[in-house]
Amino acid sequence: LDQAGPIWFGPSEQITFNGLALPARDVVQFISPIQGVLSMGARAIMIAQRLDQAAERFARNEIPSGWLQAAANGEPMSAEELSDLASAWSEARQANADAALNGAVTWNESSMDPSRLQLVEGREYQAKELARIGNVPPYLVGISVGGMTYQNTESARRDLWSFGARPYIDCIEQTLSGDALIPRGRWVRLNLERYLGRDPFADQPDRLREEQNAAL
Repeated sequence: LDQAGPIWFGPSEQITFNGLALPARDVVQFISPIQGVLSMGARAIMIAQRLDQAAERFARNEIPSGWLQAAANGEPMSAEELSDLASAWSEARQANADAALNGAVTWNESSMDPSRLQLVEGREYQAKELARIGNVPPYLVGISVGGMTYQNTESARRDLWSFGARPYIDCIEQTLSGDALIPRGRWVRLNLERYLGRDPFADQPDRLREEQNAAL
């Protein structure tokens, strides 16, 4: 509750849980070196949401392939006549791919690009912006960046750990290794062997590795 400013760095003295106040001295607080995503990336998240909503609105509306235009020197057509003409043209196209028009009506092909209406480029850029906010390489969330070489699973896991998760994990390890939580001279570390897909006993003698596996 005491974190009123846009940027706050330090332990809080006003902590609540389910509406009840908790004594700050009994709570382990992890002071992250990275500002919160909801505050640092609020604007980028808002833009991404609006782009997605705009794309949804365009997706609900059918994109016309073109329009029929009556000759300027001909007799003006009423709204009902224009509607009947468009309906007849659409029904004829569904039954036959070939079309024929007289000089009183002209067909104009639409230049609307579905990719532009779906805001593909804008949404792609905003996805990259969100990846930057999360400290995650764009290719790890399926965004094309171009010029990337072959990426295997182990390398992708290492990149996700190095760029995205490590600042937070370092904060957790250092906090839990404090003298106020565990005896002096001991420390807490995250075991990455299973995450990285490596055998934790690969560098040990075969006999010792067999004993460890049997114990597990």
